[in-house]
Amino acid sequence: MKDQEYFQLLHAEIRAEHELVYHRMSWYVASQAFLVGAFAVLAVDAKQVRLAIAVVILGASLSLLFWVPILLGRVAMEMLRKEEKRVLSLLAGTPPAPPPAPNHAQKFHTLWFLGSQRWIHWFSMGAPLLIPLALLVFWLFAPFLVRWA
Repeated sequence: MKDQEYFQLLHAEIRAEHELVYHRMSWYVASQAFLVGAFAVLAVDAKQVRLAIAVVILGASLSLLFWVPILLGRVAMEMLRKEEKRVLSLLAGTPPAPPPAPNHAQKFHTLWFLGSQRWIHWFSMGAPLLIPLALLVFWLFAPFLVRWA
C-alpha cells in the first residue's frame, strides 16, 4: 500500500471514530433523558422509592458504560492522529491530492487535525468526555436531594 493510500485510510478511520463517538453520545443523551424523567416522576411518589433507586442505579451504570467507550474512542483517535502525522512526514511535503473542494478544506484539515490547533480538538471532545461523568455525579447524589416522604 502506498503512503498516500495509507494516509487516506488513517483519515477514514479517524472520521469513523468521530462518528462512533457521535452515535454513542446520541444514544446516551436519549437514554439519560428518559431516565431523568422517570426519576422525576418516581421521586414524587413516596411509595415508589425502590423503583426510583433502581432508576438511579441504571442511570449511573449507563453513565459508566457509555463513558468508557467514548474515552477509548478518544484514545484511538489520538493514536491514529500520531500515525497520520508520521505518514505525512514520510510523504515529505507531498500531501495527498486535495479534494475538489477549495484549498481552504485542506488548510482546515491541517490546522484542526494535524496539530497546530490541538487545544481546539481537545476542547471540543470535552463534552463527550465530561457529560457522562457529570450525569454519573447527578445519579450518585440525586437520591439524597429528594425528600422521601
